[in-house]
Amino acid sequence: TLGPLAALTARGGFAAMVARLTLERWLPRLRPPLPTVLPRPGGGLRIAQVSLQGRLDAELRGAGAGDGGGLATLLVSLTRALDAHPAVSEAVTFTRAFEDPSFPGLYSSAEEPVGRGSRIERLRFGPERYLSTPEQWAYRPEIEAEFARSIARHGPFDVAHLRFADVGTFAAARVFRRLAVPVVFTLAPDPYSVLRDGEASGQLDRTSFP
Repeated sequence: TLGPLAALTARGGFAAMVARLTLERWLPRLRPPLPTVLPRPGGGLRIAQVSLQGRLDAELRGAGAGDGGGLATLLVSLTRALDAHPAVSEAVTFTRAFEDPSFPGLYSSAEEPVGRGSRIERLRFGPERYLSTPEQWAYRPEIEAEFARSIARHGPFDVAHLRFADVGTFAAARVFRRLAVPVVFTLAPDPYSVLRDGEASGQLDRTSFP
């Protein structure tokens, strides 16, 4: 069975990701190694958030562009609100690093402050360009390995806040589970994608919408 699974993994796409997960379950040596997370002094909650979709920056210069939609505005506002909360010492929002010709150097920087002690941290994986959400599934092992390295640098975290059924949430949840970090999941449905797909297929119009 290993041969066909390895061949499927090499083809890329979502099915390849599922095949790779199966191989990792059977062959633990293929799993990204767990990081050594050193304790930090001081009190207060340290919160990790994850959004690899779209374009995310502290000043929201590219808000609404790409797959992220309004999520960028929500996450930056939430990071600032958490940063101002007396019980929180730090909120780190993880997103993706890439070069965007429309905003040179903005999304390729490794770190960007948000508030007094919180920040955006950018993970590097895949090509040096914007990746749509479906394209990112092919880089799931790379994403998990990069999460592990980044958490080793910026952890430990008391809780992780995740949302959406994308590869960033999936990969982060796997890493945090292995590190025994509690995960809070906010179910954030995206009706617009369902409406768009329905219209494109001809199944949805003004008559059938109700």
